[in-house]
Amino acid sequence: LKGRIFISYNHNVQSSEHLKNQIADYYKQKYNDIIEVLSVENLTQGTVFKDVIKAKIWSSDRLLVIVPKSTTKLGEDKGYYEWLAREAEHGLLLNKTVTFLREQGFNEQLFKETLKNENLDFLQEGVETEENRSNKLYRNYKNRLQVNFTSLNDNPKSTWQDLNNEMIQALDHNARMALE
Repeated sequence: LKGRIFISYNHNVQSSEHLKNQIADYYKQKYNDIIEVLSVENLTQGTVFKDVIKAKIWSSDRLLVIVPKSTTKLGEDKGYYEWLAREAEHGLLLNKTVTFLREQGFNEQLFKETLKNENLDFLQEGVETEENRSNKLYRNYKNRLQVNFTSLNDNPKSTWQDLNNEMIQALDHNARMALE
């Protein structure tokens, strides 16, 4: 039996990619092959990436959403949290548990506004729910496990061993729950 954990993160944002790699290394070291880390990366040109994302979230047991301080990519003026919100909402729609990993100093106001945005282009269109999907997303954000982390941009060579205790506890909790 293998547990699967999907990591939602901003591509080309150094702190997000670094933490994703640290988490993947941690699970590989501590849980050997019984935890599989899923993410979306290295897609070939022409791939319908929404379908790939939806399939990976569907096949996962739990979601980790890395919320970086800055979502700005090289060459952009402004960063966005929309894809993180879309992926978290899709997980909730599929009754997955979501843990938010928040970088110290992230723009909480912008993140909350993104979660509450009723015009967000969801991954799964046309789904009727009892509760407004944006309200459910925001409510789940407020009530779910949230773990803070410090950016390691000063030391991009840091490893999973540099993760703080709160992060390790959250990763272990998610692994145990994914295996149940």
